[in-house]
Amino acid sequence: MVRGIESAARGMIALSDKLDTVVNNLANLSTPGFKRLIQDISESNNQPINRLFLQTDKNETPFMGYLGSGAKLSTQALDLSSGGLEHTSGKLDVAITLNNNAFFQVQTPNGIRYTRAGNFTLNNNDELVTQDGYPVLSNANAPITIDGQNVVISSDGSIQVDGQQTDTLGIVSLDNPSLIVPQGSNLFNYLGQVTNTSNFKVLQGYLETSNVNTVREMADMIALERAYESGQKAIVTEDNETGQMLSQLRI
Repeated sequence: MVRGIESAARGMIALSDKLDTVVNNLANLSTPGFKRLIQDISESNNQPINRLFLQTDKNETPFMGYLGSGAKLSTQALDLSSGGLEHTSGKLDVAITLNNNAFFQVQTPNGIRYTRAGNFTLNNNDELVTQDGYPVLSNANAPITIDGQNVVISSDGSIQVDGQQTDTLGIVSLDNPSLIVPQGSNLFNYLGQVTNTSNFKVLQGYLETSNVNTVREMADMIALERAYESGQKAIVTEDNETGQMLSQLRI
């Protein structure tokens, strides 16, 4: 019975962790370029069960089978499906289309990171930066300076300022989604080999919206809350039965 309580508790922990992921997805419903996270719950590694109280003439312990130790979260996955397009008319707002694996490069204190959020701005040095102030990198892995009024960003990522081409957005492809690791602030790290790509189209004056589907996430949240409540009831039932058994043993 204690094993049953342990299994139910493990399941509730997994459900709680997955619920946190769903809540985070919903919280970023309006975050430009946000990619929803997916987590599945699976059975933990099975543990062997031995008949501890069975008398046997053999030295070996009789084997009964396997007992799961409870549920656990499987590896977190990133949904790279594209979000919608929001027309902003902002001259520094850009969206990547045609390629869900293409990302902007951003310089952070921890190294180069990647994002799909193209709501850029300028810092005091006229450098193109993210909303958190991280420099957006060119295809030469250098900060992009925009010193002028008339800014045109072409579909290939090239930037013209007052009629003169100055830089090109450093857009790369992260080909293996399982190696893309969320870092917070709508940034991602990549554990694989980054590749250059021309298979994309940049739209100036647009932003890619979050790919979170409100109805789907709310349905998941309700299902998880109900499953969590079922786990609570299972623990209460197991605890009551254990108490009754111990009371009978004392008689």
